[in-house]
Amino acid sequence: MATAKDVLAIAQKYVGVVEKPNNNVIFNTIYYGREVSGAQYAWCCAFIWCLYKEAKASDLFCGGQKTALCQFALDYYRKNNQFFLTDPKPGDLVFFRFGQSSRETNHIGFVESVNANGSVNTIEGNTSDASANNGGMVMRRVRSAGIVGYARPNYDPEIIELPAIFQNVYPQKGIDISKYQQGVNYRALRTEGVKFVVLKIIRKDLNPDEMFEKHYQGCQEAGIPVRAVYNYSYATTVEKAKIDAHRVITILNGRNIPVALDVEAEVQKNLGERLIQIINAYHSVIQEAGLKFCVYTGLSFYKTYIKPYINKLNCTQFWIARYPSTLEMHVKDVPPPDKKPDVPGLIAWQYSSKGRIPSAYSGNIDFNILYAPIVEQTRKTGTVTANSLRVRTTPDTKDLSNVVGYVKKGEVVVIYATDVKTGWYQIDLEGKQWVSNKYIQIN
Repeated sequence: MATAKDVLAIAQKYVGVVEKPNNNVIFNTIYYGREVSGAQYAWCCAFIWCLYKEAKASDLFCGGQKTALCQFALDYYRKNNQFFLTDPKPGDLVFFRFGQSSRETNHIGFVESVNANGSVNTIEGNTSDASANNGGMVMRRVRSAGIVGYARPNYDPEIIELPAIFQNVYPQKGIDISKYQQGVNYRALRTEGVKFVVLKIIRKDLNPDEMFEKHYQGCQEAGIPVRAVYNYSYATTVEKAKIDAHRVITILNGRNIPVALDVEAEVQKNLGERLIQIINAYHSVIQEAGLKFCVYTGLSFYKTYIKPYINKLNCTQFWIARYPSTLEMHVKDVPPPDKKPDVPGLIAWQYSSKGRIPSAYSGNIDFNILYAPIVEQTRKTGTVTANSLRVRTTPDTKDLSNVVGYVKKGEVVVIYATDVKTGWYQIDLEGKQWVSNKYIQIN
């Protein structure tokens, strides 16, 4: 196949080509296999077809079908969920409708770049300064009017070294998917800025999720890290939790991927301290297998059924769902910071169940922010002994502006790290909250 840059590079070298009179142009000659002329041989779409042919990537244009009709191309991409109205990117096809055409579209071009004001810079065949959609040249244009929509062919991803994008760069935006998301274009996910994926691994009957292996393979081929797998739990006993955990390990089959236990089922409400025992038992099995672990749940469930027993829970990392909006969101959208769940040990925030990535999937996808890598956990807690202990962004008292809050006497904090130089304790996962070790009694 080819990348968007590959095809654009070919388009760019033809800028300035002019037809002979009446649509007699090299692109029509290649398309029809002979020289043609006449009003019936408009060639904006034939130009596009020729570019993909030259790139040896004909399958990217209408699935390899041969067409010089703009409407046929638009219909194809719409049918295959690759047509959308907003957020164009370089390499997209752009469809126009000019004049009194009876069709939805009567002109096509390439998006070369996107401007801050929303207009697009294009490369188009059969255009001119005098005519929007029929002019006899390959030209660069700046377009905002007449645009019907965009299509994104399934280009190969640009080769970017993973360490530059994915490793140890936080926070990261990602998605979680399961059997309910089929027909995913994994390469498009990466192109759109998805930095990680979380996969559902197991069903209620303990068989693998129907799409787990397909999703996993697709992410591997597209170069998207699978940061975790999750198990929606129905366990109401410690014994059932252990069985579930062992089954997840079996399905992973040696893959070193962190495991998230999803606790939110109706049957797990009102279990009291037994829910904590269930989580601890599951956690123990996962950790003994050498895998990292976190808990996924909704903010309300956490506050009602987990927080009252938090001091007895071995897990110190939480992936919390809280949706500040019921509106559709795109990857570039930023959730309101003041709606971020206020949960100690927040490792990730699922902030939307109505994420939209039209070029990769036609339906809704859960959007998440990962704030730090999931780490191996050895729970260590301490009790505050001072009446009011300052929480600072750095482990020192010299900077008077680094105070971000207070913890009160008797409050229990989770200790994630110790500063070698000062001995201070880090009490959050992101390294932004520190307290003096002089006023913490280790439990």
